[in-house]
Amino acid sequence: MRTVELVGSIGEMMLQKRILVEADNNTWPNPGPPHFPVTFPVAPASYQLNVLSMLMVLGYITTPINALGISLSEHWAWVRYVNAIANNDYLQITSAFAQLDAHQKTILSDDFGVALPITWLVDSLGVSEICDGAYFALNLAHRHSATVKGGGKRGPAKRPDFVCKDASGLWHVVECKGTQGSEATRERQLYHQLPNGTPNGAKIQKSMITFNGPSAGQRLGTGLLIGIEGSGKNSSLKIIDPESRKPFIITDKMMSDTDDPMIRSAAGRALNALGLPTAATSFTSPHGMIEREVFRGKEFSYLFPQDEQIKRRDAIANEELDAAISRKTVSIRGASYIVREQSILLPAPAYLTGKPIKRARIRFFLEKDTLDRIKKSKFTENPIHGKDDDWDKSRKGIFFSGDDRSGQLSIGEMFLAEMDVR
Repeated sequence: MRTVELVGSIGEMMLQKRILVEADNNTWPNPGPPHFPVTFPVAPASYQLNVLSMLMVLGYITTPINALGISLSEHWAWVRYVNAIANNDYLQITSAFAQLDAHQKTILSDDFGVALPITWLVDSLGVSEICDGAYFALNLAHRHSATVKGGGKRGPAKRPDFVCKDASGLWHVVECKGTQGSEATRERQLYHQLPNGTPNGAKIQKSMITFNGPSAGQRLGTGLLIGIEGSGKNSSLKIIDPESRKPFIITDKMMSDTDDPMIRSAAGRALNALGLPTAATSFTSPHGMIEREVFRGKEFSYLFPQDEQIKRRDAIANEELDAAISRKTVSIRGASYIVREQSILLPAPAYLTGKPIKRARIRFFLEKDTLDRIKKSKFTENPIHGKDDDWDKSRKGIFFSGDDRSGQLSIGEMFLAEMDVR
């Protein structure tokens, strides 16, 4: 799905930032598959990015799938970088943000390094669904008694960031990198090898999940080099197709259940955004998986709570759902939605459009029919198959829109998010 390109006032244009995008077609197999996408530029090409769309994507993909203990502070994920973006034609971060300590700079680089490539892939590859790579693999491994090797947070054993599905039904695996350093730093992130010759970085990490057959799509490593205001260097995105090494192979039998983690992860993020964290955990991990993993040699396995703990958790989840379902709804395009709203006063004015921005308002909308389906599921482990359970239309499609002071993100008809700045 293509982003809505906004033209008009000066303020609107300042929300559009240019960035150079290039794909290294030499890293794709010849002959494929996968074949080099016709929508990927071989030479550096200018891409026009809507800033609020990128921030909306960042807020969505960094909202936990299943995590207890979050609070209204998670809204900060949607707006924390409004002050970071320089007021010019190209995507750059302000010199003030560039002076952050190394830890904070790494977080910003990681966040932009994830949000911008996913925004571009929605536009260029037609990505319509997205799921965390680790959750996708562990969900299928649990259902099919398979072993997921590795699972570290860094290094060659790290699972890919995301598994994506496009509108044509192809599956793609994506590993994202970001840096404020040099071109050489990005090259190391994409192509680096350990001293013993083992491939590292995006070159290998994305390959920890592999699809086979006609449904297999792209295997992508992306590297974002972030430009800094006043440096004379603009931001650029590079995409490669890395090699595979000891992948977790999605078998033909597993393919019948691949809808399940995609649906559960999308619903889990939506539930958390609406302030229903226990319901999110019960729905995304009905078997009682705790997000911690236990290291045993070179393999990871689950810790399972006792049945009584699961019952208590699910009882609280049902209370959350009942309270949400009883809320007043709003009608959007003929469907009923539950709403959550939060206003945030920025710590300092931002100047994205040349005018001071002092406050951001975030609104989340969760389709009431989705809540009803989750309630009827009774948090069972039965795999969800989109077309069989009327989830298909509800969840498919990632759409952006906006104007000079607002941005919107839609996940099918299931979840809508809106941010406006004043």
